[in-house]
Amino acid sequence: MRAVVVLGCLVLTFVPAVATGAAGGPSPGLIQGWDGVKAAGGAVRYVALPIGRSTGVAAVRVNGGRVLRYTSVRGNFGVPAVTFSGDAGGVSSDGQVLVLATWAGASRTRFAIFDAQRLRLRRVIVLQGQYSFDALSPAGRTMYLIQYFGNGAHYRVRAYDLARLRMVAKPVVDPKEPAPMRGAPVARTSGRAGRWAYTLYRGGRMPFVHALDTVARKAVCVDLPRAGDRLALRGSRLVVLKAQRTVAVVDTRTLRVVGSST
Repeated sequence: MRAVVVLGCLVLTFVPAVATGAAGGPSPGLIQGWDGVKAAGGAVRYVALPIGRSTGVAAVRVNGGRVLRYTSVRGNFGVPAVTFSGDAGGVSSDGQVLVLATWAGASRTRFAIFDAQRLRLRRVIVLQGQYSFDALSPAGRTMYLIQYFGNGAHYRVRAYDLARLRMVAKPVVDPKEPAPMRGAPVARTSGRAGRWAYTLYRGGRMPFVHALDTVARKAVCVDLPRAGDRLALRGSRLVVLKAQRTVAVVDTRTLRVVGSST
């Protein structure tokens, strides 16, 4: 009970922050503090708070702020941010798996994998090189990562099999556009049941939506006629917005642009 009370005080007083690794390319960084990440349904929020050389991890009820479960892991971990707009990731859509990460700017990157329901640490995965978290498959069997290379100027999506504890050999790329990705993630939304992760990128050669099928381990890059700053799913349409104006519409069944502003 003492640990829960102490963490409760920290949650109330720690200033939320999104921090970006200095050498992590376009990595959005980590979220440490009250913001955290919500589980599917929005009733529970997972937060990470630095406590000395360890990280306190708590499941907090959104309505009322009660700490439901608490644990800690040695090292400096945070909830992974998946866009520069502050969108957070790290919880599987079935609510069973929670992932925390260390900085992508280090020579090696660590990921702490938790049983989210019991908030028990399953394992810590250590990867040589610069990686950041991107997405989870609905049941948390596959973790998708962004791997940085070329001094962080280029990156690609990799799939890590959490059941077999090994990196899938082939990167997850659009076969029509096999070149390394460029640009920065600015918006994220997920499809029904969490199978599809749609990420809006801009700042590279041209703006695009990265559509990741987290079950089939496939990706499609959809080039856009104009840059936007927000995504919204409306039935089978993925709407790209800039402020409140629609700049492009993508059919999620064909992954083709079917409309744009003039």
